[in-house]
Formats: sequence, C-alpha cells, structure tokens
Amino acid sequence: MMASSVCTSSAWRRNALHGAATAHSVKNTRKGRASMVTPPRAMTMTQQQQQQQESAASSTSSSAELSATEEEEQPTTSIIKKTIQKERPRVDSNNAAWVTLNVTDVPTSFGDHLCLVGSGVELGDWDVLNSIPMDFIETPYPMWTAKIALPPRSIVEYKYVIRCGWDEQGPFNWQGGANGIIATNFAHSDATVNDRWHGGHVDEKAEGALVAATEVYRAALQDVHTDVVEIVVDAEGNPISSGDEEDAEAAEAQQEDEKPEDVHVPQWAKEAVFYHIYPQGFFDAPFSNLTHDAPVTPRLALIRDYYDHFEKLGITAIYLSPIFEADTHGYDTLDYFTVDRRLGDNALFKEIVDELHERGIRVVLDGVFNHTGVNHHAFVDLCVNGAGKSHFGEWYHVGARTTDFSGWCTVDWDSDLDPEQHFNKVGRGGSRAGPEGIGEREVGFAFDCWEGHSSLPRLNHSHRPVREHIFDVARYWLTEMGIDGWRLDVAHEIEPEFWAEFRHVCQEAKPDSILIGELIHGNYNTWTDNHLLHSGTNYQLQKPIWSSLNDRNYHELRHALLRECALYSRLTLLTFLGNHDVTRITSQLHERRHVMLANAFLLFARGIPCLYYGDEIAMEGKAIEGSPERDFPLRRPMPEVVPQEGLEALDMTSHLVHVRRSVPALNSGELNASEVSCTQETLQFTRRLDKQVAVCAFNCSTEQGHHVTLSAPHDCEPGTIFVDVLDNGRKKYVLTGDRVLVPAPEPPKPAAGSTATQPKNMPLPHSHPVCLDPCQVMCIVSECPPELAKVPVQTVKKQSYKKSPAPSVGVAPPKAAAPVAALPAAAPEAVAAPEAVAEAAAPAPTTETIEDMKAQLMAENERLRQKAAMLDLGN
Repeated sequence: MMASSVCTSSAWRRNALHGAATAHSVKNTRKGRASMVTPPRAMTMTQQQQQQQESAASSTSSSAELSATEEEEQPTTSIIKKTIQKERPRVDSNNAAWVTLNVTDVPTSFGDHLCLVGSGVELGDWDVLNSIPMDFIETPYPMWTAKIALPPRSIVEYKYVIRCGWDEQGPFNWQGGANGIIATNFAHSDATVNDRWHGGHVDEKAEGALVAATEVYRAALQDVHTDVVEIVVDAEGNPISSGDEEDAEAAEAQQEDEKPEDVHVPQWAKEAVFYHIYPQGFFDAPFSNLTHDAPVTPRLALIRDYYDHFEKLGITAIYLSPIFEADTHGYDTLDYFTVDRRLGDNALFKEIVDELHERGIRVVLDGVFNHTGVNHHAFVDLCVNGAGKSHFGEWYHVGARTTDFSGWCTVDWDSDLDPEQHFNKVGRGGSRAGPEGIGEREVGFAFDCWEGHSSLPRLNHSHRPVREHIFDVARYWLTEMGIDGWRLDVAHEIEPEFWAEFRHVCQEAKPDSILIGELIHGNYNTWTDNHLLHSGTNYQLQKPIWSSLNDRNYHELRHALLRECALYSRLTLLTFLGNHDVTRITSQLHERRHVMLANAFLLFARGIPCLYYGDEIAMEGKAIEGSPERDFPLRRPMPEVVPQEGLEALDMTSHLVHVRRSVPALNSGELNASEVSCTQETLQFTRRLDKQVAVCAFNCSTEQGHHVTLSAPHDCEPGTIFVDVLDNGRKKYVLTGDRVLVPAPEPPKPAAGSTATQPKNMPLPHSHPVCLDPCQVMCIVSECPPELAKVPVQTVKKQSYKKSPAPSVGVAPPKAAAPVAALPAAAPEAVAAPEAVAEAAAPAPTTETIEDMKAQLMAENERLRQKAAMLDLGN
C-alpha cells in the first residue's frame, strides 16, 4: 500500500497545491447546490488520449466541411473513434478492499473537521461536499482516522481537506503537496495508510519513478475501465445520433439528476416515538445472577401497571435493553434464548408482547451480539477444554501469550465448573499486568474482550457457526416471540458485511422489522444502507442538544444540524436525550426550564425520537465517573410517588408527543440546512411534508425575550394561515408577501345588531419580528389538524420547573386494568390546559355578572393606584 503523496504532472502542482489554499465556490447547476472547486488535477493517460482523439475529430470535421463547401452543398459524414469512461457503480461493501487512513499533525481548530476526498464515487469524485468525514481519536495518540471501502485491484487519488463548519458555502483548506495514491489489493483485503498533514512543496525529482509506475498501472486497467466507441459525425462535426448513444446520454443525465436513494425505514418505525426501558432498573431487579439457580421472579408483569401511562404519554414503540439470561448487568449474556430469571420467563414475555401489540405499541429488543458473558456455554467449554481441544475454539479471538489480548483465562480442566467461581477467576492479561495466580504448570489463553472488560469476551463473527448461532437467535425472537426489531449493541465494532447478512435473515423472518445499530464512533453511513442496518443511534446530536443550552450557545446545535444534513440526509437516525449509559437530561442541564426546550427539540427535529424511562417525569441521575457503580444512578427504578414537578413535566411531554404525532410535517417532513438559522440564544428551523409546513423557534435565554423573524419556505403561498400549537390561545399567524410570518389581524367585529360579514380579502399586515419570551418554544403549523387548532393547549413558556420538595404523600402512576382494546390508529387528541378545562366547565357569563366583574376591576385598580401614591410619598 502506497502512502506517499504523488501525482502525474508538475505544472498544476506549482500553481495550486504549494501550501494549504482556501478554495472558492461556484454554482453547480447539475446538483442544484453550491459545489466546491477542486484543485486542478493531472490529466491521466486516458484523458490525454481522449483529448488528442477529440482534436483529431475536430480537424477531420473541419476538413470535411471545407471540402463540401468547395465542391457541393451536400452534407458529408465521417466516423471517429472516441474513448469514453465506463460508468462504475459504488463498490459493494461485501466485495470491497478496505483501507484505513490515519492522519497526524492536522492544524484543526474548534469547529473544523478533516475530510477525505478523491477520485471515484467512494471518495466523493473530488467534490468536497461529498467528501468522507474522518473521526478524531486521542488514543494511542491524537490523529484523524477513517476506514473506507474501495474497489479491489484499483488505483485512486486522494487528498485531505479541512472543512470549517458544515455550511455548504463555508470555507475549507486543502492539504499542500501532490495527490496521494492508493493501489488496492484483492477483495476483503485490509490495509492501513499512515499520513501526516503537510503544506509544503513537492520534491519533483523524488516522485518521477512513482509517477511512471502509476501510469503503467493505469494503462493496464484501461481495458477494464474504458470503452472505445465509433461516433458518426456530420460535416460540421456534430454527432449523428443512433439509438444507443441517445439511450446512454439519457441514462447519464438521469443518473446526474437523481438524488441518492434514502435508506428505507419501515413506515411504523419512521413515525414512531420510542420509549427506552432498562428492565433491571425499571423493575428494581437484583444486580447479580451468578448462582444461576435463583427462582424465576415475574417482574416483567409489573409493566402492566404502566399501560395507561404509556397511552397518556403517547409512545408507540418500546425498546427494552437486554432481557436475556445474564450474569450481572444484562450485557454479559449466557443464554440468548431465555428470558433472565430475575425478570420472568419466555411465556410471560410473549404475553406482554401480545398485550402491547393490542394497544398499538411495538417492541424492540437489545441484541448483544458483539460479545457474550464468560458463562456462555461456548466460552465455558473453551475454558474447560482449552483452545486446542474445545469445539468452540474459533468462536472467540484467542491468543497464547498474555500480551496478545487484554483478557486471560486459566484452563480449569474441570467439567463441574462453578459459574460464580469461574466469573471471578477469569481475569485480565495484557502488557499492563500479568494474570494473577499463574504458575509454571498452569495453562491458559488470552482472549479479546470489549474495551478491556474481561467479563465480556468478543465473538469471532468471521466464524460461520457463530453467525448461524446469532441468526438463529434473531429468527427465534422475531417469529416465536413476535418482537418487531433489534437495537444492536456496539454495532460499529462489527464489520458491515456481517450486518448485511443479518438484515437478510431478519427480513426473511419478519419483513417490516427494524434494525437500529448503536453507532457511537465513525461514519454512520458505513453501517446503515438499504442492504445494511435501517438506522443508528444519533450520538453526534445528543451532546450538542444539552451543551448548547448550558452554554446559551445555539451555534453549536446549528453546527450539529448542518453536519447531519451534510452527511446523513439519507438516514433516519434514532435521536435521544438520555439512555442507560449517559447522565439523565434533568441532571445534565443547569437550568430546569431548559428540560422542556430539550424535549421539544427532540420531538420536533428530524429523526426517530426515543425517550428514556423516567425522563418524562423529570427523574434525576448523574453518572459516577471512574466508579464501578458508574451507571447505577442512571438505572434506578421508576418511583412509586411522583412529585408535582414530575406530573407537570409528564403533562407537557405528553402534549409535545401528541403534537408530533398529529403533525405529519413533524413526523416525516424534511429539514433543509438552508432553513436552519440561529443567534446566540435563538434557534429556528422548518420541517415540511407536501404542503404542510411547521416552523419551530426556540429561545434558551432565561432572562430576556428575543425578537425573531419567522420565515417560511419560498413555495408557500402568501396569505397562508399558521397556528401556534403550543400557544394557549391558539394564536394564528399569516404569511406575508415577503415570506415572513406575522400575527394574523383580528377580523373587525360587527356592531351590535349588524348583519355585516367579515371581508374576504383582508390586506396582509406588514412584516415585523415576533418576540420569543425567555425559555419559550413556538411551533407554528400550516394546515393545522383540527384537534390542535380547536382545543386550547398548554404553552411551554408558562410552565414552571422550579425544584419543589417531594410531598410526603404523592400521586403514584395510575394502575391499569387488563387491556381490552387497541390504541386508535388516528393520532390522539391534544391535552387541554387545566385553565381551559375549567373555563369550558364554567357557565357562560350573563350581562349582570360582566357588569359586576367590571366594577370589581375598577375598584382594584383604584386600590393599587392609592397604594402606589403612598409608596411615592414614603420615598
């Protein structure tokens, strides 16, 4: 693998690539967006031949035209040969050559991102906007890295570029020097390229031999990547079209104009609101299960007490963290086919799934297929018989030396292995510290384990029996137990080609099942596609949601949204504020009033929102970093008593969920980068689907209101009425001629006894900013659903989130009866504000009561005036 920087010409290098130059942008009309000009590149041998042939063709055409003019005015034709480049589709990851590129000494600043761009569709075809983002890692030393799939036995040119932010019109800096060259090997090969950022000149003498070798390689590939075709031209040199050329040109034009196909997600999942439950915490199960002989305790049955709670909240899918038999926290599986005895059994779980389905709620399970526990039968056999004699010797990654991997197991030679003793005996190897208790005659083996945790040995997914075991597990729970999909633990640590086969198995078992990968690191596009996983966890957005609120800096969140639009516009990712691994959102935020701003953003932005259990009632929990009990505060059981603050939070979260489910634009609408704007403390974006538009605006300031200009897309008709679905008075806005939303004018009230009607064509008001109160959210919707437009709803800005002491006697979550009916297919009605309910229940005021109210108000005003006068005298 060549990692040095080479190219095939020197003139353009002297002009363009000596130093990191900032490129300019031009309008790319084919793609309908601003595309970045790449530095001039050396013409390949194929391009030079093509240029010469086109020159010859032009000369031939000119000669033919001159001859025809001198002799007679009759068109003549000639035939030329032209070399054209074959259209090559993007390489299939199942048959690709994999290359990892590592770059050090990159001069990036905050907000900068290193990208990889180059020749071929895999590297963006020299378009910076289609470049591959690289990941920054700090261990073993700071560097940027990316793993890419390239065509086998091919040669590609590449270069690094620093993007400053993710705005399409934003600046970027090219790496200095010549293009790099990668010559790939056979399919499924794996190679690493280690580069350093540089901005200096190129040593042209040193690269001559490599350039020559590159040209020879290209020449050998010409018969594969090019075709020579005959083109008939008239006397003027214009091609006389045959059907084949027309078809080819039409296909090429269609390919250029077509947008890449979005990654398909089952419709039910695309419209879902997920609710994440960590079962051992939710049901208050004991942490340890090492004896494996405790009686089965049906704690799963307690979920029936929350059926009405789920219905009020409005969730449509439940994602359960691991429920398989495990030693401790659930991610150290010992039996994939059995429900953990601390939770219940398979029969009970099947009943729960059926009951939730009757209520319109889907069920997704956590699939921990990257590793097992040390008491899984395959690893136990390995520890008893040794890697050489065990039938499961290839199920895990093992080595003979303590330094091979970070886990170590001493072979017990004991068929009656005690599981608890075995769990405690398996220890750590590696260069950091030798395994304890190893004598000269004792035999053992090293094994790879997840992030150095010796209780979690990693499976070898290239071994066919391991794959079949996992596939059998997937089929069983999808078909026999009736689940609706899988959330796949640390999916980014397993090769994409494994997930391609896993998806095929799951789709055969249940065609509308969903596969959601836990994607923490790397480019999400690597593991999500129409032949891979449907979706992934959107970790890149989770942190900016809360940190932008803590810092009162919406520029960070806008940056993350632009990055998502630039990199993942084809994907529908699972978005979240909290889960069983991160500090709860209520504890993460410094200001309690920001909790509902975070929830509103989660539910109104693009993606599949997922609520972590307890967040809807403002549960707290902060991770204890560096402690073995780090995650315990994040996984506490649901409280038996909910304080008033939690009940208020539940009402508001329920309403936000119902708004999302009732407004198709919020459910499935697109979010364009050009329609995302912000200031330091305000954020605004637009979602739209067909003719419906939802404009969302946020103010994170806790002290002052901010004036914002609410704008709508250019294709909205002036005069369109929008309704603020979070306003208690159902305030209406109208779109002016300059695409700005302003409060709709009140129609003139007819005089008493008058029969005059409202004028049909009222003049549109002048544009002016709208004031967002502190910690206020606005969601203004066109073609507003009747249930949201007619019913007064509670507003975010009037909600109080001051910490209140828990009462000695509170209100427990409602206990539900056995389910008798499914949830209605239509979206549930919006929740009315308490004052609106009281207002509707009160009798209509009479003329006498109105006069009394006026008198009382006048008396109160007089009292306040006199009090103010007395205060003035005192001062």
